[in-house]
This record gives sequence, C-alpha cells and structure tokens, in this order.
Amino acid sequence: MNNLLYFAQAESAGMTPMQYVFGGAYLLVCLSMIAAILLKTPKTDGFGGMMGGGGGGDFKGAKSKDDTIDVITNWIAIAFIAMSIGLNGVY
Repeated sequence: MNNLLYFAQAESAGMTPMQYVFGGAYLLVCLSMIAAILLKTPKTDGFGGMMGGGGGGDFKGAKSKDDTIDVITNWIAIAFIAMSIGLNGVY
C-alpha cells in the first residue's frame, strides 16, 4: 500500500521549473540540429555522384557556406550529446 501511495504522490507532483527550462533548451537544440542538417547540400548530386564522380568541387578556396554549416552542425551535435547525458540527471 505504501508503494501505491508513493507513486500517486510522485505522479501528481508535476515537473519542476528546472525541468521545464532544460526541456525547452533541449527542444531548441533538437530543432536547430534538424534545421542545420536540412540546410546542408548533398555532396554527390545526380548520376555522376552515384557512379563515383562528382569530385570537381574539392579545391579549397575561401570558406564556403557548406563549411560553415558543417562547423555549426558539429557544435550543435556536441551540445545535443552533452544535453542528452545531462538531462538524465534532471528527469
């Protein structure tokens, strides 16, 4: 009977403000990760990419938009992994 009472109290307690803050921040990181991945352009377009071609754009000049998006995606992925581990202690 004591276990049933404990679960009823824990269920009615709701979420703490810290859980709302971390949950909202985690949601923003998740949405920004989706957006960053969708902004990337595929490296192998068309039939030439399917057959192993498409290496014409490998020369590095000025920093391109794709390079910047790659760096941003890497940092968002690091934040996503860190928050996933950290949220384990909050919830």
